[in-house]
Amino acid sequence: AEKYVLGYGHGSVAEHGCVHLALEDVSIIASKLVEDGRLASYTEKSTRYVAFDRSKIYYPPAIMANPKFADAYRGAIDALLDAYAGWTSDFIAQIKAHAPRTEKQTERGYEAASRATAFDLLRYLLPAATFTNIGLTANARVLETLITKLLSQPLAEGRELGERIKVEAQHIVPTLLKYANHSAYREETGAAIAELASEIAPAQAPS
Repeated sequence: AEKYVLGYGHGSVAEHGCVHLALEDVSIIASKLVEDGRLASYTEKSTRYVAFDRSKIYYPPAIMANPKFADAYRGAIDALLDAYAGWTSDFIAQIKAHAPRTEKQTERGYEAASRATAFDLLRYLLPAATFTNIGLTANARVLETLITKLLSQPLAEGRELGERIKVEAQHIVPTLLKYANHSAYREETGAAIAELASEIAPAQAPS
């Protein structure tokens, strides 16, 4: 296969290798790193209509290794999730008070609709570290770009996710992902642009 795929002489052959992946327990932040590539199809678990499990949270190893930062991080996460869980019943009660059940609604359907509306409002309290799940469909060319981008960016979770995707996708299209690796150019470009921007338009203290 490698003889014909790589010997083709052009990366477009990778357009015809399609991969379907399920990415589970990915933080909301990391999910945006994945979904930034718009030449693919995604289905993400909705935050709108279902209760989220408070145990499904990403704890960055670098932060948790420092007791001071770890306590602050856990405190912020716990406060947000305490509000998310603790306000649910009150929100449902207020929603029911403003929107009584109609004759066409069953009690079960009304209860489900009220809870869904409550979670739709409460989802803004969910930390960006909350785990979500993503269904991903992409061709091998797009997937190679995605893996390289993930392996080359600063977030540890993003790099770990890039490795996970590469391992699983190589079971399907190993030859087409042969060059999906860390890119020094991608890693350095962000800092270089930021430095250039500060030289061209240095930040000014507020007057």
